[in-house]
Amino acid sequence: MINEKTIYLGTIVKTHGVKGEVILNSELNLPNYFEDTELIFAEINGGLVPFFIENEGVRVRSSRSAILRICDIDSEMKAKLLISKNIFIQENATQIPIKLPVNELIGYKVIDKNKGYIGLLADLNTSRLNPLLIVENGNTEIYIPLQNEFIDGINDKEKTILINTPEGLIDLNS
Repeated sequence: MINEKTIYLGTIVKTHGVKGEVILNSELNLPNYFEDTELIFAEINGGLVPFFIENEGVRVRSSRSAILRICDIDSEMKAKLLISKNIFIQENATQIPIKLPVNELIGYKVIDKNKGYIGLLADLNTSRLNPLLIVENGNTEIYIPLQNEFIDGINDKEKTILINTPEGLIDLNS
């Protein structure tokens, strides 16, 4: 779901090497957009799927081209899945709600705006094309897609993550 809170950066045009790097081509002046960006979104099946950029994982080749190293994309085969995908960032990319390392958030209470207390953040699964928050409530694990539109805020003082998930998402998981 593309909305007014995202900026279209460009398109992944090919892989770079055999370790999973990709080349992004753009009509924008890329150095202006990657200064503090840690998260990009790839348009996959009509939705925006978040991907974390590895630490120092952007090498700007020119004002219109960059090489990206994306977390968990560690082979040419995985990188090929991103070829021809449109790439977006948040309009205000410096205010990304979840940053690596997520270990600092483990144990935070996850509270849904409509459902109330969901459970405790147990882990973050980034090994899939669709990263997930893994929330434990007793013996039940609840999987919540890690998408910025679902996260309303993080309160470090109260150790809470406030989410606002679509109707039925949490019911399907529990």
